[in-house]
Amino acid sequence: MGLDGSIKLRRNRAIEIDELFDLIDSMPMRKQEIQRQKRAEKLEEKRKEERQENK
Repeated sequence: MGLDGSIKLRRNRAIEIDELFDLIDSMPMRKQEIQRQKRAEKLEEKRKEERQENK
């Protein structure tokens, strides 16, 4: 169930973990989280480069 209250997946059998992660990663909030993480990683990389240049 998503935060919006809608059912995202219904199965009568066990779900493979990869299928579950793919479903979660396709959700809008998760996509936003991934983008925030990428931006934070790029910013940290840029800061490291700047520190190296200033040594």
